[in-house]
Amino acid sequence: MDSIDNIIISLFIKPNIIVNNVLELTSDELDYLKTFGIKGLILDVDETLRYNMKMIDNDTFNWLIMAKSKMNIAVVSNGYDMRIEETLRLLKIPYYKMAFKPSKKYLLQALNTIGIKPEESLIIGDDYLSDILGGYKTNINTCLVRKRGK
Repeated sequence: MDSIDNIIISLFIKPNIIVNNVLELTSDELDYLKTFGIKGLILDVDETLRYNMKMIDNDTFNWLIMAKSKMNIAVVSNGYDMRIEETLRLLKIPYYKMAFKPSKKYLLQALNTIGIKPEESLIIGDDYLSDILGGYKTNINTCLVRKRGK
């Protein structure tokens, strides 16, 4: 169930894009986003790259490889998982953990690391409070991944 904060925020702030799963952002979709000046992705972990605290599955791992070939990528999460960190290190994707989103600090650090301006980026996450509001506060375009079962 959504928190009351998510419900209230969703009444006032709308994401630029809504998907059911990050895999819906195909190679062609990422190319299309590039025509609008999007050069980088900021990704959330839980319920975006993985579900139910499991590891990143093979399809999502392959999606990350594809997405990284198209755009600069960083992962910014309010949590921490050593297994996720190892996977992202293998892929050479910067990982900012315990980020306290919607705070702008780590979002801006991630953008700086991948060399992208906020308006040239898209944050992809499942939570209105941390991801969508964080993007809004930082002038990052937003993509909401619908929570499963919604």
